[in-house]
Amino acid sequence: MSYASRNLCRRVVLLAMIVSGVTTTLADDQWDADLATWIQKRDQTLRDSNGWLAVSALHYLQDGEFSIGGGKDCDIHVPGQSVPQLIGRLTVSGSEAMLTCSEGVSIRCNEKPTTAARLTLASDAAEADGADLITVGTATIFLIRRAGLPALRMKDSMNPLLRNFAGEQRFAPDRRFVTTARFTPAAPDLFQTISNIRGDSLQVPVAGTLDFELEGKRCRLTATPESDGRLFIVFRDQTTGHETYSGGRFLLTTVPDEGKVVLDFNRAVNPPCAWNQWTTCPLPAAGNTLPVAVRAGALVPKKSVP
Repeated sequence: MSYASRNLCRRVVLLAMIVSGVTTTLADDQWDADLATWIQKRDQTLRDSNGWLAVSALHYLQDGEFSIGGGKDCDIHVPGQSVPQLIGRLTVSGSEAMLTCSEGVSIRCNEKPTTAARLTLASDAAEADGADLITVGTATIFLIRRAGLPALRMKDSMNPLLRNFAGEQRFAPDRRFVTTARFTPAAPDLFQTISNIRGDSLQVPVAGTLDFELEGKRCRLTATPESDGRLFIVFRDQTTGHETYSGGRFLLTTVPDEGKVVLDFNRAVNPPCAWNQWTTCPLPAAGNTLPVAVRAGALVPKKSVP
């Protein structure tokens, strides 16, 4: 095709778009496609049998010995199918827990069959996850520390919350809620105090501040660092508590480039606590409430089970 013919084709296509009222550009088409792909991956992550919707219980621990199993009368109840009424006894001492099975009961620890397993926390950090994983029936059990307190976290691959998940409801995509922010790095080793959904105080690192305009208003958010260089934000806005989840939403940004960061609020998501009572999500930092209604990203979730 000659240059003149190609140019004519472009004019015909452009004219057809104008006549039909379509104003989408190639960049818009790419943004739509990228967002659609991202939403699909987000949905797959939420439906993961080992994801946040599989979390079935959280038991904070004290030193001592406790019965553990699927029976409702156990000191520590383990939800899940094919879980023995009494798995055995759990002995807790500081950041360690030893599970000794009852006679005739076998579990798997880190994929190996056993009748006894030790759960440990290698890190002394206030927020830590143990590497040792116990599986019994459809349940998994591991040791964590949250706000300095040891706890057992449990997951069930057949958790009703996961099985009945209807998807994350979202506002319609809106390019008005994509903006570029100016990133100002924080001083090295700066931390700030925030709260989690349980009211516990947490010390979290500060990556810096993001200044931008949205809906004609000047805005600022404080972000924490991700290991890959991106920034993590927990924020509220003028939709919080009615159109969107009362505990705020999460947003992961691009990697800062020459002091600039792209914020696409169409990718704002619900924290796990929006669905699951057994999770311990951070709340927005003081000052991380936007003065505008961000009608983009995740809506208040529809509860899939009571």
